[in-house]
Amino acid sequence: MTKNEIVTLLKYDAWAIANMFKAVESLSVAQYQQDMKAAHGGIQGTISHIYAVQRLWLNRWTGKGANELSIVQLFQGELRGRWAGLQTEQMAYVHIGLPAATPRPERIRQLGESVGEVWYRSLPPVS
Repeated sequence: MTKNEIVTLLKYDAWAIANMFKAVESLSVAQYQQDMKAAHGGIQGTISHIYAVQRLWLNRWTGKGANELSIVQLFQGELRGRWAGLQTEQMAYVHIGLPAATPRPERIRQLGESVGEVWYRSLPPVS
């Protein structure tokens, strides 16, 4: 995978997230926070989970921050700001900090518990 391909994927993700914001902004607070008895509760839980997973992978790529999924509940009014910060950090990492060498092994924590297996960072060497 090339750096340009990674940038293209991040741009596509930003486009998809922007479209998600448009849909979410049309919801009432009650609709946004409603527990729908789904895997992550409802819309708020699902969006919060997506954000937390993207933050987790950025932490793993950079080696900074917690290497476990954080529990976060994002409110409608903070979505654009929180995601804008995350997307800026993702792009900065790709343009400045993306390793050109083979990814280093690291222990990955799943749901706060050590898995014990050695996994590898998901970004392959950049050509």
